[in-house]
Amino acid sequence: MVRFATGPAVPEQLLPTLAMFSAPPAVAGNAWRALAGPGQDEVQFALLGTLAALLLPHLFLLPRYLRMRFTLGFWAFTFTLAASATYGVRMLSLSPSTWHTSLSWTVVETATALIGAVAARSLAFLPRPRRLARPGRVQHT
Repeated sequence: MVRFATGPAVPEQLLPTLAMFSAPPAVAGNAWRALAGPGQDEVQFALLGTLAALLLPHLFLLPRYLRMRFTLGFWAFTFTLAASATYGVRMLSLSPSTWHTSLSWTVVETATALIGAVAARSLAFLPRPRRLARPGRVQHT
């Protein structure tokens, strides 16, 4: 954390890995919900507030993320997206209504689409299959 405040800027290809700092409150919130059961308490509000505070900077970084060349570092977003979406849906389920149900589905669809986009873009990093020589032709190396 000190490096972010006083050190040199993070190299651009590593910028997406900053998303990992946002995952702990979502994971802790999911774990707390499993331990304490459904309900709103001070711990849930503290974790939800911390998650919101840690996700907010990524909204400001979004234009920069969109301009960046895709790297495998974007996979750092996927865990944070999945954990945050799960936590968001669990928090929305505390007060069931048509509005909350619709918003929950939107959260799930958005997280799934973004994770799928990272997976699809990663396909470019797979090695290309080698072409076989045509029968009857000698291939020189």
